Amino acid sequence: DSLNGSLVSRLWRVRDACGNEAPSHVQKIRLRLLKPKVVFPNIKEISCNDSAHPNVTGQPKIVVDDVMDECRRIGTDTTVVQYRDKITTSGCPGRIIRTWLVNIPNNQAAVGVQEILAKEHPYSECRLLPAPLFGFINPKGETLIGTTVAFYCRRGFRLAGSRTRTCEKTLQWSG
Repeated sequence: DSLNGSLVSRLWRVRDACGNEAPSHVQKIRLRLLKPKVVFPNIKEISCNDSAHPNVTGQPKIVVDDVMDECRRIGTDTTVVQYRDKITTSGCPGRIIRTWLVNIPNNQAAVGVQEILAKEHPYSECRLLPAPLFGFINPKGETLIGTTVAFYCRRGFRLAGSRTRTCEKTLQWSG
């Protein structure tokens, strides 16, 4: 056998009882074992009222080289993902240290840690305000706490309502 990349070639010589000889050449594709990489979720800030379930805070992702030959993709049936939470600060604000354990077939395992912070208002932005139908907002697209936006109308139109609004700590617009 000779190894040429991922191809195994064999050359056979077959001889019958009369001494006739014929070569036979066989090639087989050698399957590669690909070691998966586990990417764990980053630090996550949630509201004190939000769930800390992994569907909200993120889950580990298993990344494998796209070339899988004809094998079943690792992680489709037999990968086991577990986590254990340690609440280091209870209440609001709060802090959870989540330890992830990912068991992958072929006796591979990966461990990762994620920090989850529960805050009164973890989000620092108000929802995006729509511009008037025949006008615009300045500055456009600004939604951070403390930002004041002004509404303007095109010529021939008059503004109904507040000229300015400010994104407040309650994550609501004033005015």
